[in-house]
Amino acid sequence: MKKLLLLTAAVAMFGATARTANAQATGIGTTSATVPATAQLTIGSILFISIDFNNVTFPTPTATEFGLGVVGANETSTLTYFGNVAHDVEIRANAAAFTPTGSTYSKPASDLEYSVDGTAFVPISTTAADVSTANPAGAGSSTVDYQILLDEALDVPGTYDLGFTYTVVPN
Repeated sequence: MKKLLLLTAAVAMFGATARTANAQATGIGTTSATVPATAQLTIGSILFISIDFNNVTFPTPTATEFGLGVVGANETSTLTYFGNVAHDVEIRANAAAFTPTGSTYSKPASDLEYSVDGTAFVPISTTAADVSTANPAGAGSSTVDYQILLDEALDVPGTYDLGFTYTVVPN
C-alpha cells in the first residue's frame, strides 16, 4: 500500500510540473536555458478632478454693488484635472434656483456667473457647459472667478445657497 501511495504521489508531482513552462540545459557544456514569458496589463480610462475652494462665498452687497448690479466672490477656485484620454471640464447648477433661508424669493441659478478668463462671465445653468475644452491626455488646471447678479427690486434680505458641480468627461 505504501508503494502505491508513493507511486501515486510521484505521478501527481510529475503531472503538475509537466503543465508549467520549463527549460533545462541539455548536452555537455551547456550553461544556460531559456523559457518564454509574457506580461499583460489592462488600463482603463482614468479621469480625475479636484477643487481648492468648493465653498464660494460672497460679501454682503453694499449699496454701490446693488447700483452696479453685481457682487464678486471672496475667492476664486482653481480646478486641477487629469485624464489619460482627451477630456473636457464641465459645470452645471444642481437646481434651477437658489435655496433661500429667511426669504421666499427664488433667486434664479443663472444669477450666479462664472468666468475662466476673469472678464467674460457666463450664467450657470442646470445644463452642463464647458469650462475647459479639448484638453489632451495629461494634467491641467483652470482658475474660475464668480459673481452674482443683483436686483434691488427682487433681492430681499435672506441667505441664498446654490449647489453646483464640476465634472471631467472624455471628449
